[in-house]
Amino acid sequence: MGIEKLKSEFDAWPPGVEVVEKYRPEFIARGGDHLVYRVLDHPDVVVKASWRKIKDIVHYCYQEGNVMSEDDVRAYAEAEYTHDIAQKNAEAKDLRTYFGSEHTLPERRYLMQVPITAEMLHELYKDDYLDRPLPKAAENVDSVWTHVAVQRYTEEVENQKHLAFCFGNYPEWSHVDHSDYEKITTALLDSSSDEISAEQFLQLRDLSKEKYLTRLVTEAATNESLKMALTDFIKRAIHYTSEKGQTLALSGEDNVVFYEKDGKWTYLLVDATPVPAELIYSRATEIVSDGSQMSESDKSMVVRGLNYVRVINGAAMALGVSDRLPMPHMTHDQLMSMLKY
Repeated sequence: MGIEKLKSEFDAWPPGVEVVEKYRPEFIARGGDHLVYRVLDHPDVVVKASWRKIKDIVHYCYQEGNVMSEDDVRAYAEAEYTHDIAQKNAEAKDLRTYFGSEHTLPERRYLMQVPITAEMLHELYKDDYLDRPLPKAAENVDSVWTHVAVQRYTEEVENQKHLAFCFGNYPEWSHVDHSDYEKITTALLDSSSDEISAEQFLQLRDLSKEKYLTRLVTEAATNESLKMALTDFIKRAIHYTSEKGQTLALSGEDNVVFYEKDGKWTYLLVDATPVPAELIYSRATEIVSDGSQMSESDKSMVVRGLNYVRVINGAAMALGVSDRLPMPHMTHDQLMSMLKY
């Protein structure tokens, strides 16, 4: 989920908002895709609103010279995002099947209209990854459509001793040595390639701000209970992705957490469904296998799939697990085309 410091903009509601006065939401975090709120009268749940969907819908519906009516905005949201809701609810069900109820949280997603303020929108549009400005017409809206997830609250993300399976940014979008990148990536995609060390893997792959993945793998090397929990997670992830064609969201800080319970290490998938509704692993392997020149959207999909396969196989290698997630061989030109710098 990737916890950030509280931002007052996301807790500053104008008076008279009925849903706010009824449920009294309390902002607790901004994650990689969600604004997360506790509901004071229901302390056993959290409500998570997708800020990415808010921005996508606002950007499309409130363009200057083409501002949609309230009815048209609703129709657009329902037409474009109802399928995504069904897909994500199905993925949540699959996670419980493949990882077990002890490693997942009950969750249900909805397409809903939620209250918003201009201050919240301005905060969301800071550092937009597509450099989109907030449409002027949207500054006066008091509600927006988005995905809303209702999930059981867990204290584990607030446990200061917990560890996280988190790799941070993509190497492809960072400054990396091209030769090392190709050698390490190829080794983790092709079982016939030269072996690499866990240190080489982690140096390339762990770009998280606090070296979360490095801490997790390093501590598992000397803690048998943690190693067993991490091994179980990796094996289940390989099985899940191989059969369902979908990845897990592993770049966010607290999407998957490891913690001690009753003297043994275990783990919990807190926010592990990826943002895109498309089956990332299936689509990425199709694109690579096709061998044709990739569009920018193709490259984005392959980068997502490639990073997932590389981190899962790298962690498996570091743990001494023989299972691997297969990925079609990528040529030198294909790999170099992934790099931004």
